[in-house]
Amino acid sequence: MQIELAPNHKRSLTLTHPLILSSASTDACVGAIVTLPLTLHPRGGAPLPRVVEIPGGLLMRTGAANPGLEMWLRDAGRRRAWSQSSAPVIVAFAAQGARDWVMMAARLERIDGVGGIELHLNPAFDAVDAIRAVRAASELPIIAKLDLDNAVAIAADCAAAGANTLAVGRPPRGMAMVDGRAWYGRIYGATVKPLALKALAEVRDL
Repeated sequence: MQIELAPNHKRSLTLTHPLILSSASTDACVGAIVTLPLTLHPRGGAPLPRVVEIPGGLLMRTGAANPGLEMWLRDAGRRRAWSQSSAPVIVAFAAQGARDWVMMAARLERIDGVGGIELHLNPAFDAVDAIRAVRAASELPIIAKLDLDNAVAIAADCAAAGANTLAVGRPPRGMAMVDGRAWYGRIYGATVKPLALKALAEVRDL
């Protein structure tokens, strides 16, 4: 089985298996490996707690805690594993906007084993402008990861702007009261699946 995520693009992103793992340590029987969401500079992330239990699932906010792209790439063992991997590595960009993403995309052009970029889009900024800017900076295939909150509204424009694949989608946001204060995060749990399937079907039918 072969799945092409960047049809008719200069650089292909071909998967030999439909399973994609996040930050996997092995590429056996895996179509692709996706890194944790990275930013240009290190981020400490959201204050604790980062996970709050709710009926039927949980709320989570990480604040995109990560060591930054340059620190991530300094790991010689990781880069060696990427270059030797039989599965393409897709580097995820945490939601922050086009300016830093352009520099990150250009940096990855020279890294062996990187097969594509996944942009974690955010309704707070212009997704189309962000995709166009990244496309101008890199020939790597672009996966646009859309929020369930607005996936249907922006999907067609994201594809037209240069996204090779649309990923539907990032969990919706919710709120819970924690110690008398409003606590916001993304909703994870079985109840999100019907929302994701509905959005996926609507994007498919555009």
